[in-house]
Amino acid sequence: NQRLNARNPDYMDFTLVHCAVANHHSDLVSILLQLGADVDPIGAAGETPLGLCVLPDHYAQTRLLLEWGAEISNCAFYASKDALIEQALKFGNSKLENLLESEFGGRRCEIIDLPNRPDLIGKTCVVEKYLPNKGRYKVIFEISGEVGLVGPENLVRRDRTPDDCGYYI
Repeated sequence: NQRLNARNPDYMDFTLVHCAVANHHSDLVSILLQLGADVDPIGAAGETPLGLCVLPDHYAQTRLLLEWGAEISNCAFYASKDALIEQALKFGNSKLENLLESEFGGRRCEIIDLPNRPDLIGKTCVVEKYLPNKGRYKVIFEISGEVGLVGPENLVRRDRTPDDCGYYI
């Protein structure tokens, strides 16, 4: 993991994950994370890979980082989630705002306590978006690709890890 998380002092202490995100290489980001690279390394100016995703053309990388557990609070470059959202909006990235404004937006989660569908309990899904008028999240189940609506009380985060990534490239 030391090599995967090595920093380039000539390039703002960026790691391979920083560089892959900055250059829109989602498959490379995924491979690095599957091999155990840190999802939240901090560069010389306090930026994490997620903090580099404020531009609209980084949506795929944003989703990937969130599924792997990237935390906004780890990015010293932005003081808060609101500051990151504000910066994204300055660049016209409303998709990022919609993703980050809810607790589970873009996250990989596990279904819990769903009496109507006991067959889904323990299944993993990725949260697409929050539907405030319904008080539910739109989710896509990993194995089946089925789309459903689930309440926040029926979700618990289950970030991807090298041992439980849910897919391989």
